[in-house]
Amino acid sequence: TDGFFVKIRRHNSDFALDFNRKLWAPHSYLLDKGLKVPEDVTENNSYKWVSEALLMDWNGQMEEGEDLAPYSPELAVEAFKKYPDFMVAVVEASQEIGNFREERQATRSKN
Repeated sequence: TDGFFVKIRRHNSDFALDFNRKLWAPHSYLLDKGLKVPEDVTENNSYKWVSEALLMDWNGQMEEGEDLAPYSPELAVEAFKKYPDFMVAVVEASQEIGNFREERQATRSKN
């Protein structure tokens, strides 16, 4: 296989939204009072949400021709830290998938 392939879930899927709510629930008292959540919590929650709720799998080869290790959220976080643009790409793709689905549903409901 040439390349690197990922399986991504919609950012607005029930699973992703519920996962995000659960991540932030322990900090809701801060959010309710308009207080800032500590940066390390925000960063960790972001990594956790993208690696466990959005990115579902990967396969393919690294640039050096090595096969990728099997997907795990822990390896995903390592990859996000090493390649921040990868995390951004996962989030953006997840949003595009969600937006496409919403547009398609809106078009269907008009017909």
